[in-house]
Amino acid sequence: MSSGDTELRKRIEFIIFGGTGDLSRNKLIPAILKLKDKIDLKKIYILGRNRKKFEEIKEKFKDFSELFVFVEFLAEREESYKNISSILGKESLKVFYLAVPPDLFKEILENVGKYLNFPEKRIVIEKPFGLSLKHAKDLNKIISVYFKEEEIFRIDHYLGKPQVQNILAFKFSNYVFSEVLNKCLVEKVEVIALEEVGVEGRKAYYEKVGVIRDMLQNHMLLLSSLIVMRLPPRAEDFHFELKNALKRAEFESESLILGKYKSYQGKAPTFALVKLHFDDERFTGVPFVLATGKKLKKKLTRVCIHFKNFPKEIERLLGCVPERNLLVFELYPEQEVSFRVNVISPLGFLRCTESINWRVSLKDVLGEIPEAYESLLLDVIRGDKTLFLDAEETEILWEKTEPLLKKEKEVLTYDDRVLIPEFAEDFISCL
Repeated sequence: MSSGDTELRKRIEFIIFGGTGDLSRNKLIPAILKLKDKIDLKKIYILGRNRKKFEEIKEKFKDFSELFVFVEFLAEREESYKNISSILGKESLKVFYLAVPPDLFKEILENVGKYLNFPEKRIVIEKPFGLSLKHAKDLNKIISVYFKEEEIFRIDHYLGKPQVQNILAFKFSNYVFSEVLNKCLVEKVEVIALEEVGVEGRKAYYEKVGVIRDMLQNHMLLLSSLIVMRLPPRAEDFHFELKNALKRAEFESESLILGKYKSYQGKAPTFALVKLHFDDERFTGVPFVLATGKKLKKKLTRVCIHFKNFPKEIERLLGCVPERNLLVFELYPEQEVSFRVNVISPLGFLRCTESINWRVSLKDVLGEIPEAYESLLLDVIRGDKTLFLDAEETEILWEKTEPLLKKEKEVLTYDDRVLIPEFAEDFISCL
């Protein structure tokens, strides 16, 4: 039996800071409950201020209501942590989950280190890891004082998505694609993460974070780096190669476009588009166009690799320019890979060709696809840190993103529920 499987046999308690929030209700609790048949789940402690929201959680998950315990919690009060310590079991593996705004991380980590430093524990810290490079460095220093690095799990749930992992599997295990993904054949890469939902009840959080910290600094930059990342010689070298890719990344600050949907009354931008470049011999000169925003017509998450146009000789031969090849990794709404190719058309031999899309759905390969949080929480319990960021990576992400935060840009306005803001239409085609 592996050490990871041994961990699954232990009694497990989840302690969720910010347990009545949207992340907890919509993602964490459902994921934990799906693991119930795989782990010995003792209790889920919901830490927060709002008992009414806790009662709503118990009602929503009423078949499991006996697992939930509400603990009134104020991050700034030492008594809150002492109270939690007195409630928790002594023999269980404790998973502390920080599902709170990043400005609360420092206080919670210090007090967990002082009052809840049980011998068997995991501490999961949500993205964004801090609010700035300095903040991230401060947090990593606190962690080094109170905890062992193997106890810390800096999560970006995109790394837990099978389709994100499939980018590397597809690239490294298909020789034809590993060879053509380079500046000689790739025109540009689009990384798109559009959302139907707006800020809604998260205004207090969003005003502190905004779209750059919420999406570009983590999800979008990581996705882009996976396209550039080189083949690790061994599985344990994954993070070494990921860091190498991240270190080569540079945002083109002048290209940054910020927007805010009309009905949002806050000040923080809700849309961002920016170009990213990699100082890598295989991708030098290839622009990565990153676009993300809220309150748009549909939810869509894609990585689109546009290949270059065909030589003029092909146009002269066929009497037309064939459509460019396009490789798409879609994370939502489908989880599929598609590749646009050109084939013979009804016009006949050596005439203008017809384009078709070859598609492979991950559902056809994997069957039921687990939610990212479900598989990542299982890794947390096992102590497997492969898909979690280390301290250096969190700091590199901030180092690369801070120039965007310091750039003064006009925040443009866009209509709610448009497919893409009008001011971004010329930059994005993979919709």
